[in-house]
Amino acid sequence: LINSKKMDAAIKDTCIDPRSKKVVIYEETWSKHIVTNHVEMSNFYSEVKETIENPDKIIFGRKPQTEELYIKTFPSVDVAVSTRDLPEGITIVTTAYSDTSGKNWTSKGEEKWKK
Repeated sequence: LINSKKMDAAIKDTCIDPRSKKVVIYEETWSKHIVTNHVEMSNFYSEVKETIENPDKIIFGRKPQTEELYIKTFPSVDVAVSTRDLPEGITIVTTAYSDTSGKNWTSKGEEKWKK
């Protein structure tokens, strides 16, 4: 679904990261994937946006050529936002989760950018 995302799909938000990279959050990704599969994130939408716009660090994702993981620590939660660069020239959010989901993102990849 994510790879064949239509350019006219409903965009929930567009964020600009510290490197001036534009990152798109699709409504469907937020409501049908993130909120459904990572229920703990349902009240942390503003933190997801802030993690993209002002991360503590960005690390290489599972596919280092096209995927990145944005990480930020907040007083109440640690947030990780995964993105993918699409061939169409846009970067999209693929998922977001917090430390409460048992993910150990610090060991997932090398640091690509740090505050």
